[in-house]
Amino acid sequence: MISFSHILSLFLLILITLEVVFSFCYPKIPLLDLQPAQYNGSWFVIARKPSNSRYFLPKNINSSMISLILNSDNTSLSFSEYHTVEQKCKSLTGNMTKHKGGYMLEVKQEAGTNYVEKIFFRPIYHGYSGEQNEEMNMVLYGCLDGNDNGGCKIGDELVLIMSNSRHPQTLQLYKSAQVIEDEACIDILHFTALDTYSNRISDMECILTGPPNLSLLFA
Repeated sequence: MISFSHILSLFLLILITLEVVFSFCYPKIPLLDLQPAQYNGSWFVIARKPSNSRYFLPKNINSSMISLILNSDNTSLSFSEYHTVEQKCKSLTGNMTKHKGGYMLEVKQEAGTNYVEKIFFRPIYHGYSGEQNEEMNMVLYGCLDGNDNGGCKIGDELVLIMSNSRHPQTLQLYKSAQVIEDEACIDILHFTALDTYSNRISDMECILTGPPNLSLLFA
């Protein structure tokens, strides 16, 4: 005869099993159909989650700004990136072409070399804020190659939270974090906040005026 305590233990085991199964997050990468012009402009990288691989950005960067310029074909984008490492500015250039609902970025690692790295980016969030929608915010999700639904291997994701404002509205950051956690299944605590207050004199010089305490927004 089965005792009540045995039945209760079995019931609790089933509940725990169901909780584990249903709490597991399955990536559901949003399918955003952005127009090329929506990428156009200068973007401050507010925070990023680096991949296990290096890809095109060093893991110890302090700040990063990306310039995307729509080319004459109205589809591809010219890519320029400026980042600081130990208060020194470095730059990268490349090109972005349409690929699988996103963009394939081809970037030269160093000036004067033929070494090119490729990364497949797609937007998973894009939003406007401000009285006249003057602030744009975007989250780019990328990896060397995505699966059929656009997802990346766990750990290989490179995710950038970007804004055309140095200090985007907290609500936009919250919405970005919500999509990253709920849809891409990435813990926002894996992100590093970057300095958005670096003034660049030229491609190779930086004056740091002090970063904001952005880490509080992602705690």
